[in-house]
Amino acid sequence: MGDTSIVNDAPEFHIVVRRPGAPSPLAPYRSAITFAFALAVCGLPLWRAAETGQGIDDALLRVAGSALFAWLVLGRINRILSSPRRAVAAPAPTARK
Repeated sequence: MGDTSIVNDAPEFHIVVRRPGAPSPLAPYRSAITFAFALAVCGLPLWRAAETGQGIDDALLRVAGSALFAWLVLGRINRILSSPRRAVAAPAPTARK
């Protein structure tokens, strides 16, 4: 009969599950800060466009653009704040003469 042994040269795969870390410092407030920034930057032009009915598309695009900008910047700041801090080595003490 034939050889019944099977040679398995394929690598083994392991499922890796990352546990969620501690919540980042800006996570609960990111949406509110983004909304407040967009309103502060484009609130008055949006209000005027809503009252007159002219230029509403441009005003909404400005609000969306400023909100996207704030969301991305806050995400970067949030990542920096939640990253583990590197230990800073103290300078070696110098001997006095």
